[in-house]
Amino acid sequence: LWFTVGAAAYLPVHVLFRRLIIVHVFGHELTHALWSMLFGGKVKEIYVSGRQGGYTTYTRGNFVVSLAPYFFPLYTLVFLGLYAVAQDRCKEAMLFLIGFSATFHFLLTLYSIRIGQADLRETGLVFSIVFIYLMNCIVFGLVLCAISPGPAPLDFLKDGVSIIWRALPEAADLFHRARRAGRPGPVGQVEVRGV
Repeated sequence: LWFTVGAAAYLPVHVLFRRLIIVHVFGHELTHALWSMLFGGKVKEIYVSGRQGGYTTYTRGNFVVSLAPYFFPLYTLVFLGLYAVAQDRCKEAMLFLIGFSATFHFLLTLYSIRIGQADLRETGLVFSIVFIYLMNCIVFGLVLCAISPGPAPLDFLKDGVSIIWRALPEAADLFHRARRAGRPGPVGQVEVRGV
């Protein structure tokens, strides 16, 4: 219940506060930085502005680093971590914040896709959308498993990987058709500046 209330509560905030852009840009750039470091990169600079967007300069990137902000809901996962260690009296508040931040992530991911973020163009739009969709299904499936009495997260992950594995040939076919049509595909990056 509290997850759903939180998810719905974000909607008027989204409209009234113009999508909380500065909070989104900060999380977006921090996610690029975190994923670059996961792949062994060093972060040289993070710039965040509510009006001009932002960028992160790092030494090691790939399509996962470029697309991470669209499938790795940083704020939701922070609240999920707090939920895991919270005392019972705080669980409802954490569920509210998980729902609130999940809607924040979904709506701002859709907004970023709609405005044609550079990250998506660099990795190829068709590939990016398919990858982002599949990864969000996995990540949010795991989040929902972690906060509900449903299937265990590992069981969900096993089933999700199985479904994706079966879908890969179709995704690869779409990717190759897009490449043949002249659209760029995934590229490696060094010293990248992304929004």
